[in-house]
Amino acid sequence: MGEVIKKIGYLIVTFGLIFGWVACAGTKTVNADTFEVNLSVDGTWSKEAVIGDDNNASEVTYKHYYKLEVPSEGMLTTTIESNGYGIGFQVLLEDKDTRVKDKRIEDGTVTKSFSFNFSAGTYYIMVCDFYGNGGDGGTYKVKAEYVSFGTKETKDESQFNPTSLSVGKKLAGALTYNDKEDWYKINIAAKGQYTFNLQQLAGVDSGYRVQVIIYNKDASEKVAQYTYLSGIYNNNYNEEINLNKGTYLIWVYQNYQNFGKYGIKITPNIDKGIVKSFKKQSTTSAKVKLKKLNGVTGYQVVLSTSKNMKKNRKVVTLKSKTYKFKKLKKGKTYYIRCRGIYNNGNKNITGKWSAKKKLVM
Repeated sequence: MGEVIKKIGYLIVTFGLIFGWVACAGTKTVNADTFEVNLSVDGTWSKEAVIGDDNNASEVTYKHYYKLEVPSEGMLTTTIESNGYGIGFQVLLEDKDTRVKDKRIEDGTVTKSFSFNFSAGTYYIMVCDFYGNGGDGGTYKVKAEYVSFGTKETKDESQFNPTSLSVGKKLAGALTYNDKEDWYKINIAAKGQYTFNLQQLAGVDSGYRVQVIIYNKDASEKVAQYTYLSGIYNNNYNEEINLNKGTYLIWVYQNYQNFGKYGIKITPNIDKGIVKSFKKQSTTSAKVKLKKLNGVTGYQVVLSTSKNMKKNRKVVTLKSKTYKFKKLKKGKTYYIRCRGIYNNGNKNITGKWSAKKKLVM
């Protein structure tokens, strides 16, 4: 008989808890010791809830969890609006144990927000009584707002699986709370001087320290190393660097979790073209000689019968520094100019045009 009574008691308690939770979930105000619900990241407020405190407790006794799903790299802003005293507001990783940020909300009506640069994943807002300080608690509601960086996370990115970077093309990446490093590989087609650029584009900027190391192709030797701190040069950094032809690895690493979305780019510094000479070879031909430029894969030469270089144009692309024009007309005046080009495999990056030279055939 005792066992039957005990089982009946268990059933009553179980149904009471289920009924109580359903009743709370369907009303405006949620009042339960511990619960977990999903919360969208579109800025919608949760239902108002009540958090209380056991005056005799020596640790957290009430825990309200709000589960958040971040679809890709971006900035997540979490906000609590509370009316009470000593309410704990925490942002946790998926394990529900690692605290990203926490705050004790003091007496009165308070609105508090935290923003983070996060990778795709599951996160939690936890609202709790603050370690049984006696009389802690009150009412509150929370919301979460997510803004995507529009970047693509490379799975298993590492020194051995870097992201390809093309010379002259800016690539967008992101450093987040969960992803503190990125690796890139770049092929340099010509020896010369280049400009390395790193620019913060979006995200939380509450202080960061970012390191960039450029290695040779197997990361056995450092070629250059830079350190950047928040608030310097408007978060836009440029470095001049001399590179030989070959393959390089670039490691971007943050010491703090606040850099967010950034742009990375390496551009060749192409000097202005110079025509060394433009001379007749015969009554109908002429030879042009160009000055060698560093950091180029070739040259572009334009020949024209007009001073503004628009009439009867002939454009040639060269890998060498000399070229012979044929079938020119005797007595005609010709103008010529040149510029250096760097081909990154997809398009030409061009330098400035040289001064024009004139030749009368």
